[in-house]
Amino acid sequence: MASDNLYLFATNVLAPWIIGVISFLFVLIGAFMGYAIASAVRLRHKLEKLAIYMQEIEDEQNKLVTFDDV
Repeated sequence: MASDNLYLFATNVLAPWIIGVISFLFVLIGAFMGYAIASAVRLRHKLEKLAIYMQEIEDEQNKLVTFDDV
């Protein structure tokens, strides 16, 4: 009789709870992965904008000083 109660407890209480916890962990991990990917994309975009800006500054400096002026 005790084994029947244990079986019912395991199948009706523990199994759904364990499945719920595992599902929640997958959702949580997915959310963090999405956040990390979005952060990486934002960082890459900022670095690309910075590289373009630095190239423009370098081009402007090269225009200001030419070998003809020296």
